[in-house]
Amino acid sequence: MAENVGQEKIRFNHPDDLHLVSKSGRFGKLKFIATQEEAMNQHRALYASEFNSKAPAGSNITVASAPRLLINNQVSNTYKTNNWQQIKKLKDQANQDLMPIYTNLQKFADSRAWVGVQEEKADGGEIYYMCYDNRGNYVWSYCPTTIPTSDPNNPKVSFNAPTQFGQYSYTTSIAGIHSYNINLTTKLTTSAISLGVGIFAAKILSKGLNFTTADLTTLLTDGFAAVTDINIDIVFGLAAAAAPFVCFAVVFLVVFIGLQYLWGFLNKQFQIEVSVYNWDKNNDWNILVQALSNSINPGQDTTSNININIKEPVSPGEINPYGPGGAYGLPPSVGSHLLQSTQTAINYAYIVYKNQSTFMQGNSFAFNCVQGKSNKGFTYAFECPWTASNGHYMDGTSQDPNAFLKKGNWIKNTSPLTVNTAGVSIEATIDSLKGGDVNGSQNYQVAIHIAKNQ
Repeated sequence: MAENVGQEKIRFNHPDDLHLVSKSGRFGKLKFIATQEEAMNQHRALYASEFNSKAPAGSNITVASAPRLLINNQVSNTYKTNNWQQIKKLKDQANQDLMPIYTNLQKFADSRAWVGVQEEKADGGEIYYMCYDNRGNYVWSYCPTTIPTSDPNNPKVSFNAPTQFGQYSYTTSIAGIHSYNINLTTKLTTSAISLGVGIFAAKILSKGLNFTTADLTTLLTDGFAAVTDINIDIVFGLAAAAAPFVCFAVVFLVVFIGLQYLWGFLNKQFQIEVSVYNWDKNNDWNILVQALSNSINPGQDTTSNININIKEPVSPGEINPYGPGGAYGLPPSVGSHLLQSTQTAINYAYIVYKNQSTFMQGNSFAFNCVQGKSNKGFTYAFECPWTASNGHYMDGTSQDPNAFLKKGNWIKNTSPLTVNTAGVSIEATIDSLKGGDVNGSQNYQVAIHIAKNQ
């Protein structure tokens, strides 16, 4: 399958290009197993023979952890120094690398977006699903295991399957990974779970950032129905308390480090992208509550309790599929290459805000963030007025975001704001006061670094 992109002909999912994923087998070798259509037929035949009745409703999805970037030292320094020009270049490069793959996933979500691959080992290897091109770019969906579990809030759930979705941009050498907990009422093979999540991811791309929470459960149910057919009816739900975190994870799936799957602009629509990077080697950080003024996040209305956990950083080589942070266990061949080519694994929160009413109204928000389970932390607020310059401010204590937002102590400057709290330094920077990005859209960036000098 090939597609012309500009003057370049891009080929997708051809067996002869699979060596590009694991770099000619130097870090492990993959073999082509099946097309998506072949895999779906195999799974349906399996479940037709194993299950004679429908599974009970009650499966659900939660997020295992916030997104993680695997990057080299040069890219790490670009982010730490808020080099907005270079960051924009990285985003554009990643966009050129991955947008054709994302478009391919959208177009063929139901039939041939994915292919099954397997580690070449004498005793067989894990099977998961990829979409890749002949330039060295790829995405993957990978479930390493299913774990018997119980959920006091949902007694129908019997199995948990941490399933990872990942992207890799060849030009930037940046990988982005995040993982969902797929909580199931019926045990499925890890291969079937990988494909079900992959189909869900391909379908959600067609929604862009205009998805709703109802879309998430509907499309996830559709993805698993495509794999198991009518012989096992898995219907997913989404608990209200888990919805914000799931929505933020899906935003990362859609835009990665800034792909152009953004909202269309009606009247004057402001989009603020906030990245909170945790460089604190000793502590997780938690964004607890937000306050919104004419502001909304993708997939939800005006949720206040967001409870985003940003884990402490680890080196890429410390990623363990079954230990702490186990949701990030990488597929072996993919992982071996990425661990050799990157030096830093950074966890971060990626939050998008847009103005709810687009007619003569801007967009303002605030949130608090604390270290671990303590009450020590900081509070940050941002204002994007309709006509005036942007402003923000920050305090080295965790405060009520609603009261903090109303203070309005706006600092209209792109120089870093710095506070100290819980023994570390917090730095916040905005990319522009007005005029939007270089393309003239009303799109602004906020970068908050926790303990970046550690």
